[in-house]
Amino acid sequence: MKTFKQKLKTFWYTLKNSLFSTAYYADILKAPFSFSAKYLYVLIFFTVLINSLFLAIGALSVLPEVPAMQQKITARLNTLYPENLIVKLENGSLATNSPEPVFIDIPEFQEDTEFQHVITIDTQAQIEDYQSYKTVVLFTEKAIVYPPERGDDTGIEGAYTVRQYEPTEEPIVIDESVYNQFVTAVKPFIKAIPAILVSMVLLLIFIVPFIFSFIVFIWKLFYLLIATVVVKGIAMIFKVPYTYQQLYQLGMHALTIPIMLTFLMQLFVIVPPFMLYTAAFMLWMVIVLNKLSKERS
Repeated sequence: MKTFKQKLKTFWYTLKNSLFSTAYYADILKAPFSFSAKYLYVLIFFTVLINSLFLAIGALSVLPEVPAMQQKITARLNTLYPENLIVKLENGSLATNSPEPVFIDIPEFQEDTEFQHVITIDTQAQIEDYQSYKTVVLFTEKAIVYPPERGDDTGIEGAYTVRQYEPTEEPIVIDESVYNQFVTAVKPFIKAIPAILVSMVLLLIFIVPFIFSFIVFIWKLFYLLIATVVVKGIAMIFKVPYTYQQLYQLGMHALTIPIMLTFLMQLFVIVPPFMLYTAAFMLWMVIVLNKLSKERS
């Protein structure tokens, strides 16, 4: 039975040759199908583990700053709500007891943004005034206006989302007492931030790699079911008489190229271009099958 060191050495040998040696692909079919499946899973596991470790390190790096952040958040929550403000929503219309516009600001959030305010309440404002207020959210008498949602984003500068207030059976009233209840409910979660971060780190190291890598592995196997049909057509062009199962097995190793390529791009926070994964896989399979064709002739 192989030791862990021997298994690691075998994995490295397989990884290196799957990436760089077209001749190695002729030897792959001499190995059991399960060998290639195990290799693919371990490859995926290591990429997921490394990503998880980077996220865990990032979470641990902010841990010393948490106490100061907790104090800052708590202090901001305690002073955020405008004094004596009462907001009432009734029959689809909003009203306040305060001179308007009412501005609610969070300087830390607004820093380095185009916004001067986080929330603005002005029942005299029109929806079209949204841009001029330089606010994240604008409450008018009849609607709430805010930046476009992902599905609503048209890419047009100045676009925004509008939601009309829904009529309610009973008036909705928000005042300081309601806000203070919210703050009281939130404070335990603020106190729990260090424990949440530590729990997240433990999950990222000991749980996430196993679960997520298995999910990705199943997805890759499903991807190969379809991709191998195309590869079978390429094999016929090169007159390489491999069966679907044999080409599928070769594909589990050929996936090394796109997996490593996209993995490295993600580490450097580069978004992989559309279809890069499939293009890299198919190109490498063409190179491999061309080489195997020449060796057979």
